[in-house]
Amino acid sequence: MPAWTATDPPPLSPAESKALPALLPLVHAEFALSELGYFHGVTRSAENSRLAYEYYVGPAEWFAGEGGRRLLDLCGASGAAARG
Repeated sequence: MPAWTATDPPPLSPAESKALPALLPLVHAEFALSELGYFHGVTRSAENSRLAYEYYVGPAEWFAGEGGRRLLDLCGASGAAARG
């Protein structure tokens, strides 16, 4: 029997824990840009393209603000604590 399941994944490695705070905003940005590309390029929906753009910009601003920095600091501290 594995030590973990799909609902309880294995702990991050030290390298993954260290990278998480830097990657989290980038992963969100990449997803939001793919949404923007889809709505603009495939559906040609100006309204949905505008919403996708807001979905890109709003969280980017949040990650750069106090709340986002606190979350990223917490992710980094959590990874450091798990490493011991």
